[in-house]
Amino acid sequence: MNKTQRIREALAANPNMTPKEIASQLGDVTPQYVSMIKSKDKREGTPKKRGRKSTKKTGTTNTETKTQSVAARTVRATVKRGNKEWSVELSSVTDRMGDAANFVKNFGGFDEAIEAINTLKSLQIKS
Repeated sequence: MNKTQRIREALAANPNMTPKEIASQLGDVTPQYVSMIKSKDKREGTPKKRGRKSTKKTGTTNTETKTQSVAARTVRATVKRGNKEWSVELSSVTDRMGDAANFVKNFGGFDEAIEAINTLKSLQIKS
């Protein structure tokens, strides 16, 4: 039995053990190697993503296509505070515009959407 098979058996028997614990239990493998096998097994069932997404139109209207492409946009921001740094992914403002466009479309137009908003506003309980 090779090292990889032994690691997989140890992981299956003890899924909550850390790679360091498994490496010390097996003796002749490093924690890094255990981590590599563990992550490879985790992503083995997922398909690989290659290239750009298709832009083919399949019966969607122009508004739907624009909304879909707008919703896919995100903004990546790096936040620094003191000596720490975090990388954050934020939805862009255009994502909210796409939501608004869908809202208007679902109500059949601007006038109907505004009427629905005004009705909702008048029904709200004032506190």
